Amino acid sequence: MNLIIKEHGKGKTTQLIYTSEATQFPILVDTNFRKNQLVDQANKLECYIPEPLTLDDMKYHKFNLEYILIDEGKNIIEKALKDYLGCDVLAVTMTDEIKDKYEQEYIDNATEDNLSD
Repeated sequence: MNLIIKEHGKGKTTQLIYTSEATQFPILVDTNFRKNQLVDQANKLECYIPEPLTLDDMKYHKFNLEYILIDEGKNIIEKALKDYLGCDVLAVTMTDEIKDKYEQEYIDNATEDNLSD
């Protein structure tokens, strides 16, 4: 799983829409209101994406999906885990594995450069 981490309004959803168009994997959102916003945004970008899904869609219908993209994962995690666990989630930790990988490669390369000097 890859994390797209950016500040509010810096293009996370836009990046997800482009990814959805390229892969044809649907985007999961928390509400029908957010689903409609996402469709409008995709239309403005002239992107042709599969119909976005909501948590209720996933809960009440069977889908045979290989992959799914998630917009605003915090909202999805909160709602899904509350339904699954029966309680509110106070905190969640996540590791951005791609960032960790590239940071480690940078450290390794810097170490090799220093050793060869």
